Amino acid sequence: MANQTRLLLQKQEARTEKETTKMKRVFLEVLPEQRRQASTIIAFMNNKGGVGKTSLSLAFGLTMARKNKNVLFWDNDGQSNLTQRLGITDNMLLERRVNVAFTLAPIAGSREPIRNLPFILDYPYFMRYRGSTGKAGHIALMAGSHDAETDANATFDKLNRNPRDYKNIFDFFKQTVDFYRNYFDYIIIDTAPALEGNILNQMSVRAADNVIVPIDALEAALGIEQLVKWIAGEASHAITGRVMPPNLLFAIVKYTKDTGNKKEARNTIDIDDRLRNNVYRAIQSVFGEYVCESGVKAKPSLKSKVTFRKTDFDAVVNELEQKLENKARPNFYTIWNIEKADELRNSLEAIAETNIAKKPVFKNPKYTL
Repeated sequence: MANQTRLLLQKQEARTEKETTKMKRVFLEVLPEQRRQASTIIAFMNNKGGVGKTSLSLAFGLTMARKNKNVLFWDNDGQSNLTQRLGITDNMLLERRVNVAFTLAPIAGSREPIRNLPFILDYPYFMRYRGSTGKAGHIALMAGSHDAETDANATFDKLNRNPRDYKNIFDFFKQTVDFYRNYFDYIIIDTAPALEGNILNQMSVRAADNVIVPIDALEAALGIEQLVKWIAGEASHAITGRVMPPNLLFAIVKYTKDTGNKKEARNTIDIDDRLRNNVYRAIQSVFGEYVCESGVKAKPSLKSKVTFRKTDFDAVVNELEQKLENKARPNFYTIWNIEKADELRNSLEAIAETNIAKKPVFKNPKYTL
């Protein structure tokens, strides 16, 4: 069994080495000063899974690339769904993944190898957005890895014992990601559905300029208060030295059922849609301009596909782009306070109480020996 495993690993290493040698070299030029100054790091984050983080981050990044922007996708989710959705299977390019960056971090003078890890993705039918001028932008990927969390924690310990080039792993991550601002207009970080104890999410939120929070239903909305508080703590001035935590935006993402009968689809009102609309109105009334008015109605069958043409995400993506470019809107944390938290909590709890499908009868247990 051991020999078979060793042989399998050798074949896998040989295949990935062959894939790497086949890669065409692309020379990226430094962006003009104005674009470098406008370059932004966006983390797509929610502590609940299945809310549309990966779908929305992909839709946003690919749309921006179609609009002539250079986009770097950074997969900080150990499940690597973003990497998989971009056509990179789990056994491809193993030496070019985010976990390798963490293992290289403690090595003195290792900046160049780390910076060369992301690779360019060139899709044959990828075209510029209708109405935009020039060619489509470059798409690059720092591929995810199932070992990322483990290797990041190991590097955290190593850097704590012997800092070398970096003060700690958070300093390493921030410096590394900031380097790519010279070449990419958008650096999009997909994150895991977790908060406390997840070092990848800690790094993501400390480096991000903006956090986009997709919300698909009541359960995800109920976690907003915890998420907002966690981000404020992780990216606080005391920990990071930054003046304010990253700015926040909320995007409603919802899915409709696949049906071949258009008349039936028009005449059917799903109770889940009513619930989502109530959730949207509650969040909108509390956070106002920090919530995208454009919702998303995408078929579940499209969740695992990548499309380069017009999608159900176009409206919300375009609105997110406009909101991100709006420098006049103050940081979200200037309007977040106890009153806002109470208002949101009370509104969502009222919705939850009126939508309980099965109300239990409470009984006290009595244990007998």
